Amino acid sequence: SSGINAEWARKKSQNRDTVNMVMQGLRQRGYAPDRKHFLPNETHPQVFRQVLLNCHVKVISTPFSTDKAMVEYAHKHNAYGILANDSDFIMMNAPRYLSLHHLRISGNTISTVIIDREKISDCLSLPLTLFPLLSCLLGNDVINYEMLEEFHRRLLKDSEEEEGERKKDEKEGIQLVSAVIDFVKELDPEIKTDISSNVSTIIKQVLPESENTEEIEALFLSGLEQYKESQPIPDETEPVPSTVVTVSVVEKEK
Repeated sequence: SSGINAEWARKKSQNRDTVNMVMQGLRQRGYAPDRKHFLPNETHPQVFRQVLLNCHVKVISTPFSTDKAMVEYAHKHNAYGILANDSDFIMMNAPRYLSLHHLRISGNTISTVIIDREKISDCLSLPLTLFPLLSCLLGNDVINYEMLEEFHRRLLKDSEEEEGERKKDEKEGIQLVSAVIDFVKELDPEIKTDISSNVSTIIKQVLPESENTEEIEALFLSGLEQYKESQPIPDETEPVPSTVVTVSVVEKEK
């Protein structure tokens, strides 16, 4: 194990050295480096972090859920919003979720789309308090999708089968989300008012043949916990970063 860790640390250090060399070359010469300095895809998060540090941008690392840490940081520093491509921010109480997918850069203008969770809630007639459960039942970072396959299959048992494979997958994706939303809506009112206390009852409906109920219950509670709202009081001893990016946001109505 120590040998593996040492090799991992060596490669990380080597990648950092390469990134620093590339950044130094860009600053000095202003053009892309030689292909021999190519870095594989799995190093992209580390590369991006190192690039930001080289540009004197504050970077925060966390051993826990980065999504939750980002939401907490945004609230703590009264941030305008979070630019990302992750539906988990719809489930969380993020200040604003700015779509990275719709990001457009033209000259000195940056535009994107605000995804409004409250409008989504109204459109679906589903309270925001049930969004975390919806995410868990669809499958997320904590609840493995494969674990829910049988549950999803039951919900989609009436799906049409005579479709092209890609078209069928797209249709089933939409149908699955709709079916899970309907399942959540149809839960007893007592369950919906206190999801965490009724996880075992929900699991019996979702995975009736499951044997490791205690383990699955702990997993679901962990999945729900990651969306728990947390809005810490700003720490006045920690200054807000001086680097500020202003964004022009285009809000599209559906």
